[in-house]
Amino acid sequence: MFATKGKTCIGIDLSADRINLVRLEKRGKDIVLLDVRSRILPRDVKDKEEREAAFREALARSLEGIDYRKSILVAGLGGQIAFVRRLRLPPVPQAKVRQIVGYEVQQQIPFPLKEVVWGYQLASPIEKETKSLEVMMAAVKQEMVEGIVDQIKASIRLEPDIVDVSVLSLHNCLVFNNLLPEAGINIVLSVEWNFTDIMIENGQALAFTRSIPIGERNMLREIMRETGADYQEAENLLFSGKGEEWVRGIWEDLATEIKRTMNYYLSQVEKVTTFERIFLSGRLSTLKSFHKFLYDSFKSEVIEVNPWVNLKVEPSQIGEDSLYSVSIGLALRGLVSLPVEINLLPPVITGKKSLQRKMPYFVLSSILIPIVGVTFSTFAYQDYTITRLKLQRVEAIMEEFKPYLPEIEKLKKERGNLENRLTEVKKILAKRTFWSDLLREISHLTPSDIYILSLGKTTQSTGEGEITMERRAIPEREKAPVVRKRALPGEERRNLSPVPSSRGRRAETTFPPSPIRRGRGRKVSGETLYLRGRAKSFPRVDEYITRLKASPLFIDVVLENVQRGEGGEVEFTLRVYVKTS
Repeated sequence: MFATKGKTCIGIDLSADRINLVRLEKRGKDIVLLDVRSRILPRDVKDKEEREAAFREALARSLEGIDYRKSILVAGLGGQIAFVRRLRLPPVPQAKVRQIVGYEVQQQIPFPLKEVVWGYQLASPIEKETKSLEVMMAAVKQEMVEGIVDQIKASIRLEPDIVDVSVLSLHNCLVFNNLLPEAGINIVLSVEWNFTDIMIENGQALAFTRSIPIGERNMLREIMRETGADYQEAENLLFSGKGEEWVRGIWEDLATEIKRTMNYYLSQVEKVTTFERIFLSGRLSTLKSFHKFLYDSFKSEVIEVNPWVNLKVEPSQIGEDSLYSVSIGLALRGLVSLPVEINLLPPVITGKKSLQRKMPYFVLSSILIPIVGVTFSTFAYQDYTITRLKLQRVEAIMEEFKPYLPEIEKLKKERGNLENRLTEVKKILAKRTFWSDLLREISHLTPSDIYILSLGKTTQSTGEGEITMERRAIPEREKAPVVRKRALPGEERRNLSPVPSSRGRRAETTFPPSPIRRGRGRKVSGETLYLRGRAKSFPRVDEYITRLKASPLFIDVVLENVQRGEGGEVEFTLRVYVKTS
């Protein structure tokens, strides 16, 4: 996240009475201590502007000689102004965790959510089998964070990259240095200027925190009230062990608050009634009489926190003070992965810093985009030029073939005509078998005394007009037309009805068509042919029609006309429906 600033990180612990600063650097797998500084702030200054001016001056002097612009800056807030809780939530999808945590924050703080900067971190993995979800949450009023950020910016003209809370930083420091046992419940006390952070550690997990308004200032003021000494003299008396008789009452009040905190937490934990150790951090951790008081009060081992265990340091760098546990936890934020990593920097500043980190890429993009555009245009123009030259060559080749275009069109037309003729020939060849069978059948069925004059798709002129080819679907039963017949002497009149002929016309006889014996409602596709012939008598014509009808090749045979010829022979015309499907 902070790779653009280098491999160093500065942790600034902003206590009420002093500024503690630690600068660390990562060298391979080692974390090396580069600088450790502490500067006392004026105490009991009531004027706000004077107090802010003193803070800015102290911070600027603390960073003298350090190239802090190339380092990650992490500022720490006191636990008394922050709200830190470990929440147990029902199992939910990760996308909804922030929404539920925000609801919990709103329920537990007495301010509108829009006036608060808050953050969270999952303390347990999200799994389907998990019955509950543990989340570490921290919140602080936005105006307090913005005030501290503005003070830092006014002092060094640079905003911090991370804003953390003292209790979370101290917990990270303890875990990094492997000071907490893997099991058991322990207490961590960090006595600051005007407050004391009480932390309950369940194994290596921060289980509960509370800040109480009892600190070094209460003890020094009690000594000053009893002895009339100033701050410096009271401080010497306290840390030399000579002021215990005056501050014991304050220590007892502190022990009472510790017991109250522990009783509340232990009541929430099953089968646990006591804690094992007390870890001390801060200046008061060096006071042996305070160690003895805590041991007598709780009958538990008291351990001074050593924040330098896993750091690569020189003994001359740290002296005897134990002030930098919180500062080390802050400085580790930018170098290694830690158990709790919550950033309380306001979103507006976070977004601005993210934009600043991306700014070099934006600048580089703004430079590269025109270059890419020019390069692309150059290649595109070259491609256009090459394509145009190719087209010119193709056009020159095509000019040579233009005289052949009319001949090609002429050949295309001839090819079309040949294809049409070929299609007709194919149709004729396809019907060759059909016509061969048809002629063979007619020849077989025609008696020797009947002569066929013509066979085709049309009839010859009969004086009444020409009958043309007809192709249609023959219905199952065709209604017989009116039969007209002129009486002829000496002939048999089978199935004939006499009908007077028209005046002035030659007498003729028309026979009714024989019905087609097919299934009712069925239609058969056929082709119509006209057969002209000559027979000796009308009965021979009727017998011939009957024979043709009996053939499976014909659908029906209809007598079109019949008349007596000059030699007494009968000339007739038959309409024959030939089966094609």
